[in-house]
Amino acid sequence: MKALVGTFAVSLALAACAVSVDETSLIPALEQPAADVRLVTPEGYIQSEALFPIDGLGVVHAVRLDRVDTDAVMLFAGGSGHFTARSSRRLARLAALTDADIVTFDYPGRSGTTLPATAGALVQLGPALVAEFRAAGWIGSGPVYAYGFSFGGASASNFARTGGFSGLILESTSSDIVAMGRNMIPAVVRPLVRLEVDEDLAAFDYFRFATESRAPILLLAARDDAQADLATVTAFAERLRGAGANVSIVETPGRHGDAIYSDEAAAAIGALFASAQ
Repeated sequence: MKALVGTFAVSLALAACAVSVDETSLIPALEQPAADVRLVTPEGYIQSEALFPIDGLGVVHAVRLDRVDTDAVMLFAGGSGHFTARSSRRLARLAALTDADIVTFDYPGRSGTTLPATAGALVQLGPALVAEFRAAGWIGSGPVYAYGFSFGGASASNFARTGGFSGLILESTSSDIVAMGRNMIPAVVRPLVRLEVDEDLAAFDYFRFATESRAPILLLAARDDAQADLATVTAFAERLRGAGANVSIVETPGRHGDAIYSDEAAAAIGALFASAQ
């Protein structure tokens, strides 16, 4: 979502302008991590990595943090700025909360992933990666969960729509691209901007993926989050419930990215895992 800021900066030169949120907003072009920046393996885990082919589109770089005394697996999808190499703190927290194997991946153009940064490629990516992870033994016979932070909520839901997931955890996120995009526009010029979602981007149908998962959904909402504010996440929860989803929402302290580190999130994630036993 941060890529929207650059679009806004140009467009705001026009009064009462319409800004189209398109595929270029999905995966912003970011500088690769330095060679010495590495994902730190949490204590009790073994780290491995691999390149997985996706039906002629290219390959995806993925990392597995394997805890040998568990058969539970958490598939993690990071925000728009996510690199596996820079995710040590968040993945260590997730490991500490769940004691599950953690599997994550890099978005197109990052750390060896060569897929095009298009909505069509990302739609295909979710089910294809789940199949590849199963074939490689990274997903076994135990319970499987998906966790999506911010932009990663759509990718986590895309994983979970393949079925058989014990839970879908969505932190600081909503399928309402317009609402989240508007929250990133300075308040003083917000009335002058009309956001529209490009048809190609709309094909990456976050809401449909989440409802198709049929998994219990836990929404984590940080009360001081200016991007995925509490009202936006609450509206997302209500819309999901209206579509028949089993949804719970937990409010936590902090800003965007802080929810996972709260006691409230720890208790909610623990309860979700306990319910799958």
